[in-house]
Amino acid sequence: MKLKEDWLACSFIVVLQLSLIWSHVAWQDEWQALQIAASSPTLASLAEHLRYEGHPPLWYIFLRVIAFAVGSDLALKIAASLCALITIFIVFSFTNHPLWLRLCVLLSEPILFEFNTISRGGSLGIMIIFAVVRFWNNRAFWVLIGLLPLTDFLFGVVSIVFLSIRWREIFHWRIVPWFISGVVAAISVIPPSDIVPALHPSSLYWDVLGWAARTGQLIFPFQPRWNAFYSINAYLLPILLLLPYYQLPLFERLSFYVFLFITLLFSILIYPLLLRHLMIILVLFLALTLRREMTTLVRVWIVGLACLGVATATLNFLLPFDSAPKMASIIRQKGWENAPWVGAPQSVPQAVFAELDLPFQRVGADCSSTFTRWNFPHVLNDPSILSHWLAQRERQGGFYLLSSVELDREAIVHVDAGYDSIPYYIYRFGDPKSGKLAPPCFNVHPLRTDLSNAR
Repeated sequence: MKLKEDWLACSFIVVLQLSLIWSHVAWQDEWQALQIAASSPTLASLAEHLRYEGHPPLWYIFLRVIAFAVGSDLALKIAASLCALITIFIVFSFTNHPLWLRLCVLLSEPILFEFNTISRGGSLGIMIIFAVVRFWNNRAFWVLIGLLPLTDFLFGVVSIVFLSIRWREIFHWRIVPWFISGVVAAISVIPPSDIVPALHPSSLYWDVLGWAARTGQLIFPFQPRWNAFYSINAYLLPILLLLPYYQLPLFERLSFYVFLFITLLFSILIYPLLLRHLMIILVLFLALTLRREMTTLVRVWIVGLACLGVATATLNFLLPFDSAPKMASIIRQKGWENAPWVGAPQSVPQAVFAELDLPFQRVGADCSSTFTRWNFPHVLNDPSILSHWLAQRERQGGFYLLSSVELDREAIVHVDAGYDSIPYYIYRFGDPKSGKLAPPCFNVHPLRTDLSNAR
């Protein structure tokens, strides 16, 4: 009877998870990773592009291999499905916890949706985190922990948390693969001199408040609008600090708090971490709690996380995550694919162009590309500079502007936002039929005539 219940629960979560993945509409960050992975002509050019991304290569190589095998159109879905299925079976293997609790962990908002549905490097990262904890006392631990630094900086920090818990073994030869992968990851993200980050730290006060509000929201991570946060959530931060105090032993608790502090420093000094980035805090805590008996408080909280996960899943079954396919369909119907296109702000309209496999010119650039390279200032933040640039560009020939921002002129096409709160507007400048296409910024393969067709 128990085996039957396990299979029924496992089948339920697998069907739900795969339904979310295969109905999910990819947004700009997902497309960016796929386009870099599949469109880069060589591994050397892939490595060059990743220096502007600030991400290690593991997820991109994973996508590149899958795109080679099944084509770019299915690569994101296949990648997310593989990672999610392995994560599901790993969590179900923690038989020291009751079935309903394991099910609630998998239904929790960060796992069900944020990492297992949205196909980013975090999908691979949390799979490795749960595998590390599952094989804690196995030789596989040392292989798996060596993969975390190659996934993302924060996952590399998680690997240090795990190693700090096993500090007695850090001078053993088995740590060498982790050290080598950390060096490779660090070298792969050395920024070029002309990089311009997508987001910048602002003032100390607002950066700390933003971090506290987003981190506090992890207690109740329901997002009526995806990635939105509210300053009042900063008052929930003490509750998040109390959970590990009552659940984790002293050394693990201290390591967890140090991890929190590192995310704060990162947000202040380097890049303001958004809610989607900080969800890794929840994953780390859940992974550590699976190693031991959970307190009643943590169990109740996990049930709440599961309810929020189901609510988020319901929202995403009712409306698309991103409305890029709808806008792309309109562009096709009107026959505008071969016209000159400008996109603003920066990478936001990229999902539409990725659906069409079209290069576009970013505001401020004098060339076009199918994905974003972060190497020039973001002029959209200054209305006067934006207006000047658009007027200058119009003198060179007509074009269409695809934007997620409503400008002080009439849009010829408007598509409402999906769950990610990104609307799309098309504006006409001059006569696009007489406009000139901007030259390519760098050499890439078209996404849909990529590696899979080169075999």
